[in-house]
Amino acid sequence: CPNRANLAYETGTTPPACPPSGSQCVVVPTAPVVTIAKSASAPMPTGNPDEYAITYVVTVDNRGGSTGSYDLADALAFNGATISAISAPAYATTTGDIQDGALGGFGLPAGGSIVTNESIGSGGSERWTYTVTYAVADGDIASDCSIPNGGLRNHAGLGGDSAGAPPAETCSGAPSVGIVKTATAPAPTGNPNEFTRTYTVDIANTGSLAGIYD
Repeated sequence: CPNRANLAYETGTTPPACPPSGSQCVVVPTAPVVTIAKSASAPMPTGNPDEYAITYVVTVDNRGGSTGSYDLADALAFNGATISAISAPAYATTTGDIQDGALGGFGLPAGGSIVTNESIGSGGSERWTYTVTYAVADGDIASDCSIPNGGLRNHAGLGGDSAGAPPAETCSGAPSVGIVKTATAPAPTGNPNEFTRTYTVDIANTGSLAGIYD
């Protein structure tokens, strides 16, 4: 019976040499380890009143030694705002992977499935990018990520063979711009039936992000 040895090495490095002559080497790759991360841009004004757009990038990596697969979904909960448009997720990779899963129905009103049964090679990295356009209806709620039902939230998670991986969540705030106007009492100018009044307009942003106004 030939000799047998079990040699361990780090994924991505060169396997060590087999033992001396007469032994058998069998390379057993490690299991896939699929993870998810997410980033969000700063809200960008669209030019319409109280309307902004945020671009999200979801990155899925496989740090294991074998090809893995995953389902990807993102649930949007924009508290204090109304979503008016969601772009179709754009796929990209820098590791030679191929988008081969079934695209989902991700869109209005709250996101949903992006892809199912998507394969990703060992050491692979895949990115999904999409933009959400929304109008702020209640700036106080939309700007407050410190309360469970506040802020512009989303929850991206993996399913399928990669179910159980920690999700990726973000919460963006919002501006809350308000206006207050005061006026002095009419003051006589000294001319018959002529008066003056002084008006003061105060603009305040009590939200968590910078805002704009006309």
